[in-house]
Amino acid sequence: MKRMFGLLVVMTLLYFAIQAGFKLIEKGHTLDYKLEIDSNKYKINEIYTVNTKGESDNYYFNINVNDKYDFDLQTFVNFNMQSQIITDIMFYSDDTYTCILPIFTNGKIITDIICKKDNLYIPYNYIASKDAALDTFAQSLVKKGYNLDKYKNKLEKINTDSLLSVYDNILNNHFLALENYKGIYTLNNVNLKKIYNFQILEDDIYTKDISAFVGKYYLLADYTKETKFNKFTLVNIANNSKSTILYDYDISMDSYVQGVIGNSVYLFDRDTLKQYEIDVKTKTIIEVGNTEVGIKKYINGAFVNISAYDAKSSKITFTKYSTDNVLGGVNYAKVDKTGIAKSGYYYMYEQSGSSYKVYRSNIQNINTKTYLFTTDNLDNVVYYKDCVYYQEKNAINRYSDSNLINTVLENSELQFNKYLKFNVYIK
Repeated sequence: MKRMFGLLVVMTLLYFAIQAGFKLIEKGHTLDYKLEIDSNKYKINEIYTVNTKGESDNYYFNINVNDKYDFDLQTFVNFNMQSQIITDIMFYSDDTYTCILPIFTNGKIITDIICKKDNLYIPYNYIASKDAALDTFAQSLVKKGYNLDKYKNKLEKINTDSLLSVYDNILNNHFLALENYKGIYTLNNVNLKKIYNFQILEDDIYTKDISAFVGKYYLLADYTKETKFNKFTLVNIANNSKSTILYDYDISMDSYVQGVIGNSVYLFDRDTLKQYEIDVKTKTIIEVGNTEVGIKKYINGAFVNISAYDAKSSKITFTKYSTDNVLGGVNYAKVDKTGIAKSGYYYMYEQSGSSYKVYRSNIQNINTKTYLFTTDNLDNVVYYKDCVYYQEKNAINRYSDSNLINTVLENSELQFNKYLKFNVYIK
């Protein structure tokens, strides 16, 4: 009997081990299913992507309503590899808007009501109080677990440090850092008072062309020197520790950071016409470009070679999101691309006066776009899955599908100094 019991235990453990193994090698699924709710018929195409190199695990849905309306939705919420996870859908339509609220396994609601006008998606809270019938529909969803207040910007201050105010909107495992004139502020839920003022310099430096955020690191040239330097300070913004990176030769202070790709910062020295790659992980510096071989520029996901003289006469900068600014036949002020083929987005910046309206299209369907927010700054932006940190006047805000816009911090210097950079490291 004991022998049989032991054998049963071994077989049970083996079964779970095999199941776990399948989950590790599973690449996801694609399936179609139907729902019929309150006389409305829904056809759902569910694509689940998991364990795919270069992609974030996600679900992507096309929801067809009554063979007439189509909605697309992507989520990075973890549903433990389940399938057919949309279990209920609330639907609304009038002469102006068509809206749905998908409800997931165990009654989970992960987005605001999704409304569509023409071919543009708009979160309901952006148009609340503009359509009385639509407002009534939204109120009726409270009994389904929909929470109107969840999508309001919470402006409860939790700390203030001189010019900096921090709001109760910091997410766990999100480590934010913002430059100041002597170093950086780090903001996270690990810091004792949420804010830590990490001083690096004795004197104020208002413009730091030789500085960059790289993942969890902040890199800064030795600004105690006037003309040449050979040392960088490297700050870990997740634990507020400091180290140095040394180079065997001098680099001119008349240099600037061109961009950050992977773990590397690309720096161009105007005096010597040399390009350097600084790897913050290995703490090494190597010369990668000059007048003889040219220098590297990153665009559309790859490096191209250009003349070093071009980078002297004007700043040649790049980001890992760089693309052409034309998408769907429309010329935008800027278009950024994140992800690859199954978990990414295009972010389109459309100029509107002195500001930019920001839209997003899923890589899997660029024919529809969602309005996200408006900003006055094209450059200060950080993307993570469906989350976007961006600057608007003197604030750093975060957009996410699950909460819409939340203000994380305010600093009056942001409005007057466009050179102050920030970054967010997600652990």
